[in-house]
Amino acid sequence: LLALPHHFPALILRGAAFPPSVQESRRFATHPKLLQDLFSLAGESQARDFSDTVTYLISQAMLADLCLFISPPTEQDQLFIHTYYDLISEKNYPGAVLDSRSAPLIASALRQGRPQRLPASSTSPDLTNLAQALKLERTGNLLLVPVISTDGNTLFGIILLSPYSNRDWLTEDQNLL
Repeated sequence: LLALPHHFPALILRGAAFPPSVQESRRFATHPKLLQDLFSLAGESQARDFSDTVTYLISQAMLADLCLFISPPTEQDQLFIHTYYDLISEKNYPGAVLDSRSAPLIASALRQGRPQRLPASSTSPDLTNLAQALKLERTGNLLLVPVISTDGNTLFGIILLSPYSNRDWLTEDQNLL
């Protein structure tokens, strides 16, 4: 084995040109425990356990400060935030109820089954009212991705917020989520 490089010097030269490593901040987490927790979802019998686990897993995987599990607007124009996970405090919190008129962009995106990104600088009332409902000073940047059933209806939505890190959500994040 030690003599093989001497017999094939051309292969060694071609393989020697490695691209320089690029230092970039981590945008996603990959950890074996996340996969184990993902597979445990199949055994969840309670809706609360399911939403707690989903928000925990997505927050961990996407490195999101906060991850919310939200239902589409009801006939009474209410948005139910079932639960949310705070990556910094490493805890699930009970959600809140929000009037869909106080979060028109979120409600519209959920009704239409389309993703929505809002920068922290947005003048939309969505971010302000969402922060008030969750008792936060600010929400930071927002990424909403609806989960669509096979018949085209929105089952629920996942909202990622970055109140602590002020992380920008990119199209790549949206596609991955």
